[in-house]
Amino acid sequence: MTDTWVALLRGINVGGHGKIEMATLRRILAARGLRAVETHIQSGNVVFRASGQGAEALAALISQSLARELGAPPVTLVLGAADFARIVAAAPAADDPKTVNLFFLADPAAAVDRAALEALRAPTEALIYATGAIYLSASAGIGRSKLAAALERHVACAVTARNLRSARQIAHLAREVAER
Repeated sequence: MTDTWVALLRGINVGGHGKIEMATLRRILAARGLRAVETHIQSGNVVFRASGQGAEALAALISQSLARELGAPPVTLVLGAADFARIVAAAPAADDPKTVNLFFLADPAAAVDRAALEALRAPTEALIYATGAIYLSASAGIGRSKLAAALERHVACAVTARNLRSARQIAHLAREVAER
């Protein structure tokens, strides 16, 4: 079983909602027995070590722990560091890694309404479907993408997105934590 994990919390410190300081987040998770807890930027990216539990149990532990702090549990996706690295490595190449977004799926086998997504896709956008993720390249910017805004409505599970630049940095942090 994997020992190093990546947790992606959706909606943390975005638009004035789900506010939590990263030092507080690290303290809460360490108090719940997670080891070597590290965060990347202020938007709910956590790398940690834990033994004896799977991804679903760890996601539930994190959500329940944060529910007390935030009042409502954030959607929490937990992936083994190797699986996270595999998804990041498979992302399409980009001149600007901030224009490629990785939409991580809570259930890698979840149904995706590809026809609906393709109907929303702008001519400047490209979609790639993979196990555990959907990659969206939006050269005009993710903030302008109607597809990005509607993507989760067409996937039968919770989804959270990170741009390729951030995902690469999280994967790097996970490698560092694993080496400790």
